[in-house]
Amino acid sequence: MQKKFNTIPSINEVVAFWYVLQHLRGYKPFLTKLRFEKKFSGNLQRGKAEIEQEKAQKKAQEDLEWERQYKITNRGFRI
Repeated sequence: MQKKFNTIPSINEVVAFWYVLQHLRGYKPFLTKLRFEKKFSGNLQRGKAEIEQEKAQKKAQEDLEWERQYKITNRGFRI
């Protein structure tokens, strides 16, 4: 596939003008619309607090299992 920027020189100028107007000067001469679909998993009814609480409980359980596995003492690690 050949790039149009190389075959039509005026397109390069148009893109430069569009970028300056849209991004540097804050003008919106062209409406940029994107349409996409995103699938997600989870429950929309759960809030941030519930999710963070579940993560904290899971981390505490993993830490407890890690401590049991490596038997941490005050002097250091003992395997």
